[in-house]
Amino acid sequence: MNSGKTVYLVGAFTNPDWREEFIRRFPKIKWIDPKDNPQSSMAKAVFTDLESSIKSNFTLCYIPSGKKSAGTTSYIELGVARTKGKAIIAVDESGTGEKEKILYGISSYYFSGKEDSFNALEKEILFSKYEKVNCENSPTEKDSYENVYFAGDIEDLTPHMVRLKNKGKKINCGLDVKNLDEFKETDLMITNFKKRGNYGRKDALFFMGVSYALDIPIILVDENPVNYPTLPAVARRTFHKENRFDELSYYLDRLESLKINEEALVYYNLMNNFNK
Repeated sequence: MNSGKTVYLVGAFTNPDWREEFIRRFPKIKWIDPKDNPQSSMAKAVFTDLESSIKSNFTLCYIPSGKKSAGTTSYIELGVARTKGKAIIAVDESGTGEKEKILYGISSYYFSGKEDSFNALEKEILFSKYEKVNCENSPTEKDSYENVYFAGDIEDLTPHMVRLKNKGKKINCGLDVKNLDEFKETDLMITNFKKRGNYGRKDALFFMGVSYALDIPIILVDENPVNYPTLPAVARRTFHKENRFDELSYYLDRLESLKINEEALVYYNLMNNFNK
């Protein structure tokens, strides 16, 4: 029933055989496998992966047995797909007995096994249950910015929230993944990840994908000395290692506009100050 449709396959590469199973089962569907996208640089890989999510009719996300959630990059791709109004098909074989909260909240279809998804792909005409989220202008085109969204491990960002609030900025955090109408008013997203290796704040990753789709700049703050490779590729600026909060303070104290000619000057001055 879905012959000729384009489906982007989202999920970790640790168990790649699941993709081949879908591709063999439905040869008339145009499958996009991220393994086939350019891999010579992260810029090329991330851009192509996210464009695949944007241009496909559906995005299919798979959680294999033994995993409680999808992969780190998957939530960014899902954020992009949801923002663009694409149908998200979730196939959850984790075996936990509970639906993955974020994925369930944004999916048009949620299946507990591949066979159920096979039946739907074969017999039903699938469609998105969500409309595309529209945003009039990118914050990078505005003379000033007003609305700042904090995500991830936000307890370490409290002084920066206070700093921005004292500058008259509107601070927001903790939105439900279904509440994109409020999030789309964001001018700047600041995301913090503590050193834990697995980037467990999946809501932050999802909203990074939404920000990417809406051209909202992202500031990534990461305690991990080695970043997860996708994250800096979608962020406008990245601060990590021991000086990250000092760098963020310097940046926010001087940031008045997100226009590139003004923002870049702030960042160049930051580089000169900290790269001594």
